Amino acid sequence: MSGNVDFTAFVFPFGTQLKCPVYGDQFSESTVISFQNAVFYGDADFAKVRFTQRVEFKEAKFHGTAGFTQARFYSGCDFSRVEFLGHTNFTSAVFCDLADFWGAKFLRIAAFMGTTFERVADFRRTEFEGSASFLSAQFRDTADFRETTFRDAATFLSTAFRGEAIFMGSDSERVFAPRSDAVFQEAIFSESEQVAFRHVFLGRAQFLGSDVRQVDFTDVDWARRPFWGPRWEPLVARHDRLGSIIRCICRVWPNWLRPRGRYAVADEFWQIGKDEDKSYALIRKLYRQLQYNYEDHRDPVTAGDFHFGEMHMRRLSDPPGNGCCVSSNATTSSLSSRSTGGSAGTGRIIA
Repeated sequence: MSGNVDFTAFVFPFGTQLKCPVYGDQFSESTVISFQNAVFYGDADFAKVRFTQRVEFKEAKFHGTAGFTQARFYSGCDFSRVEFLGHTNFTSAVFCDLADFWGAKFLRIAAFMGTTFERVADFRRTEFEGSASFLSAQFRDTADFRETTFRDAATFLSTAFRGEAIFMGSDSERVFAPRSDAVFQEAIFSESEQVAFRHVFLGRAQFLGSDVRQVDFTDVDWARRPFWGPRWEPLVARHDRLGSIIRCICRVWPNWLRPRGRYAVADEFWQIGKDEDKSYALIRKLYRQLQYNYEDHRDPVTAGDFHFGEMHMRRLSDPPGNGCCVSSNATTSSLSSRSTGGSAGTGRIIA
């Protein structure tokens, strides 16, 4: 397809479906492509389209499904301040240059599964109202999620962050909403010292299988594991509906109504009832990594709580005869950390 393609401020009426005339068509290098301020009332299907020149969708509005499955953007694209009112699908798309989603709004499901970002992926101030999935996505350069908002589930399962990655919120907006499940299990942080979570809610975040030893956690809201009495522990560990309800209370019960507890990761709540031996070992490893992380950042209080979590997982996985000794040592270590008078922790307890 040659010649200019200019649909600036064009309105595609309701009931019409925009689809590239040839499946897998390629816009030639001389083509100028612009959909700025365009309005799509029907479905827009750009599946397998190859955009050899920069394409502009700035401030466009998609009322129906926006499909970019397996599309390739060779020279950058501008989706800044675009409103996706329907489902959005960028599954297996490839962005060879800058992918600009600054200030975009996704009101329903946003799928970036298996998507490849060769250069900078700019999601600053992007709002995800529905669930967002970056399952097995590849960020080979900077992944910028500053002031981004996820109000539903955010899945980064097996996502590879090959360069800098930053998730940064503010006092009022903590990136992940209080009821947003942020899944970073099996995520790959190749340059973990360049990965940062700052001013972020991680009360429902899961990092099982990820290496977080050098990740920067600054002013994050971790989950809390109450110090239940001995009579309550069996209830928390139950595999039936009652146990699920108790663990749900652990996650969502108001802070002022709950007993004092330790910092924890949400994986500890979600993994109970699964392959226990494997889960306990993986959670123990995660707690140990977080302990080392906070020790390196001179925060002995938070490090002590994660050490307590590691010992608790060890107690659950070891024979009953060894549990009391380990738990006692963990308590002593945790209390000892607090007695050092270290600086205030960079993590905060949440309900």
